[in-house]
Amino acid sequence: FALACEATDTFSRVYFVCLPTPMREDGSCDLSIVEGVLNELAAVPGDRIAVIKSTVPPGTTKHWNEKYVESGLNVVFNPEFLTEANALDDMREQNRIILGGPRPHINKDKQVFSAAFPKVPITKTSSTTAEMVKYMTNNFLTVKVAFANEMAQVCEALDKNGLDVDYDKVVEYAKLDTRLGDS
Repeated sequence: FALACEATDTFSRVYFVCLPTPMREDGSCDLSIVEGVLNELAAVPGDRIAVIKSTVPPGTTKHWNEKYVESGLNVVFNPEFLTEANALDDMREQNRIILGGPRPHINKDKQVFSAAFPKVPITKTSSTTAEMVKYMTNNFLTVKVAFANEMAQVCEALDKNGLDVDYDKVVEYAKLDTRLGDS
């Protein structure tokens, strides 16, 4: 859904776009749902800011800013870092906010986020850097899951061969290394 935040003059004309960007059969990102909303916002008169929360390929926000420059629609990327199981708590208790886009627009967005999350540090950067942060985080977490699954398979194979390996104990004891922690 796209959510308009129109509570006060400071926050008016800032729209949060939180829509799916599904993967196509060839592995590319389908941006058509987000672009459909951006096209609608571009048709609204006046200056507006669309804050994209959806995962998009690096360079997408820059492209959209070039595409919509004449319409008065400005696009900022704000990656969200939510887990499926705890999305609401993750949103309420976020430990960082990253805003990527043209400076005057991320400054206005910073006012919006500062009002809602006064104690959370806000980082302002280019949209492509913010998009890459989201990609790096997603991929790093995916690698950790894949690695854990591989280690579980190794432990299972060793255990089946009579070597008495308990994956849960391996994880418990490995986490004692402070470099790993609970991650």
